[in-house]
Amino acid sequence: MRWVSGVTLSGIGIRTRDSPSGLLSDALARRARRRALVVAVDEAHMLAIDAGRALLNAFQRSQSDQVPVMLLLAGTPDLSRRLNSMGASFWGRSTILPLGLLDSDAAADAIRIPMEAEGRTISSEAIAQVVEECHGYPYFEQLWGRLLWTETSDAARPASLGDVDRVRPRFENARNLYYQTRYAELKRARLAIVAAKLSLAFSAIDRLTDLEVDEAIGLALESQGRASNTESVKAACERLHDLGYIWSEGGESRPYIRPGIPSPMQYMARSRGMDVGSWTV
Repeated sequence: MRWVSGVTLSGIGIRTRDSPSGLLSDALARRARRRALVVAVDEAHMLAIDAGRALLNAFQRSQSDQVPVMLLLAGTPDLSRRLNSMGASFWGRSTILPLGLLDSDAAADAIRIPMEAEGRTISSEAIAQVVEECHGYPYFEQLWGRLLWTETSDAARPASLGDVDRVRPRFENARNLYYQTRYAELKRARLAIVAAKLSLAFSAIDRLTDLEVDEAIGLALESQGRASNTESVKAACERLHDLGYIWSEGGESRPYIRPGIPSPMQYMARSRGMDVGSWTV
């Protein structure tokens, strides 16, 4: 992949090394004339409205002109709402790839495959333990992988359960810092108690309908003496989505909601002194 460098969005114009000024769609066509072009934008939920609108409209025009270009946008769950605010409704007809938790096989592969690529191995028992403690969350996979890689860098043997036990305190320290950051975000949003109470609704089931989540949020707001009308419940639910605390699951006749990551939900409930039953962190 070749990266496009030197592009600056300004309204509907651009400046590049080979195009001092002009329409963005024209610049894309010039770039794509040599070979098909893919433009990847990470943290796209932070795009300024004007810049994002220019970008989307340029790619829409390029598609209409059959220019071989592709736009790849990645961002938090708030990305869809951000794109809607740009007034370019055609983006909804694009291919949407929702990212969620890894299943057990994918989580095991995320640890095993990179190690095997460098001629190193990990025992099946060690992989099983890591997968259990990651809860399918890619960031926790990265933490475990880095720690195990470092711990066994000089070992001519498979990474073992003993290695997992030795690095666990370092993993737990990093994990707890992550939990504390999420907790601070929820407190700033005035949603710490709401999040904790919502976690109890998920303690016995791995998904709820959108109406069940709305009801749980409404009751949590009422318990604090706060308004629990349609607007306040919607605002709280959207903010919990934006923070990744809950995720929407599509593809069925009605929307379902899942915990973003199970273990932070457990942490939130326990931080407020709530019983989460058999859940384990």
